[in-house]
Amino acid sequence: MLLSIGVFYFAYIFLKVYVAVMEIGYVKKAKLLPAIILSEENYKKAADYKVVTERFGILSTLYDYAIFIFWFCCGLKWLDNTIFYPNPLIEAVLFVDSFIIINYFLTLPFDLYKTFVIDKKFGFSTITFKMFVIDSIKSGVLFLVFGSLVIYLIAYIISSFENWWLWGFGFIFFILILINMIYPTLIAPIFNKFSPLENEELKSSIEKLMKEAGLNSSGIFTIDASKRDNRLNAYFGGLGKSKRVVLYDTLLQKLNKDELLAVLGHELGHFKHKDILKNIAIMGVLLFIAFAIFGN
Repeated sequence: MLLSIGVFYFAYIFLKVYVAVMEIGYVKKAKLLPAIILSEENYKKAADYKVVTERFGILSTLYDYAIFIFWFCCGLKWLDNTIFYPNPLIEAVLFVDSFIIINYFLTLPFDLYKTFVIDKKFGFSTITFKMFVIDSIKSGVLFLVFGSLVIYLIAYIISSFENWWLWGFGFIFFILILINMIYPTLIAPIFNKFSPLENEELKSSIEKLMKEAGLNSSGIFTIDASKRDNRLNAYFGGLGKSKRVVLYDTLLQKLNKDELLAVLGHELGHFKHKDILKNIAIMGVLLFIAFAIFGN
């Protein structure tokens, strides 16, 4: 089983690097063509950013593969011999938590370089080191509290049921749906301040656009995304009654109404065509296959 995983992951890494190399070549050629939509300066800047991030991505991918080799050859065995607790369920939680925490610190230098060197150089990142640390602490606390609980329950299912893989799949799939439901209202506000959209004219236009698309939401909000990033974005998140339209404040600062509606229209299109539900369904199928492979 482990050998099959190793072969599959190698093939994935090879394909990922190959695609990145081909994309770098394509962008370099496209950079020489005249700009059509963007200004000449922004067109070349976008091309340069793509080349830099793809090169960085190749290095990061190879580094990730080196970490995989470490765990595959001796790391997992070392961690298993290191972690011990009388309760096997708690021991499982400590093992998985330790594995994830070690990987986080191993990849942290790449995250820092991408955020504070590459993205700063191209004018995308506005985050301070203090905020980066605060975000990391918030994410870490959420993981240690809720992630550990999920790991504990999975360990309990594995040790308690003969067809554990089927019960485990059902549980994780339920968690996946739950996260999509609560993310806009409970998780996202931990990291960003949400405010109801105050521009009544824009709000009316958005509601008209949503009505034409046959969609509804629990509200239209803006978030203070500019404290971390200068990129323009919007999303229509959540499931059921938790659905809400979220606009980055950078959209309001840099785009006029028609441009903003065009961006939002793209995001609403994902919901209109049920792309999120399709992604959840695909993830469910992949989870089922993964649990079936490990359980049989």
